[in-house]
Amino acid sequence: MASISDVMRADQQQMRDHYQKIIEAQDDDTRKRWGNQFVWELARYAVAEELVVYPALESHMDHGKVIADKDRGENQQIPSWNNLNKHFDEEQEEGYPFPEICPGAGGIRNHF
Repeated sequence: MASISDVMRADQQQMRDHYQKIIEAQDDDTRKRWGNQFVWELARYAVAEELVVYPALESHMDHGKVIADKDRGENQQIPSWNNLNKHFDEEQEEGYPFPEICPGAGGIRNHF
């Protein structure tokens, strides 16, 4: 079973791939379809953080609320792809603080 960290990393890579397909699209219809898919994945990811990740952090870690609130604040400051991509990179470089706190959860995707 994948850890939450593994699922988040995969979701982030999927959003990066979708963004790249938007950039590479040869026509407006394709660009719009990939743009819609990107927005859907980003919204799903944000909801999953609120419903799964942040509550797990807050319940199972010392200072988990501080970590969750910091991440929520960063999410409010992400108005562009460059900032979102940087946020993903920082999360992966710093390491997710919760790889084993919820091993039975089946990953974020299984909650939707």
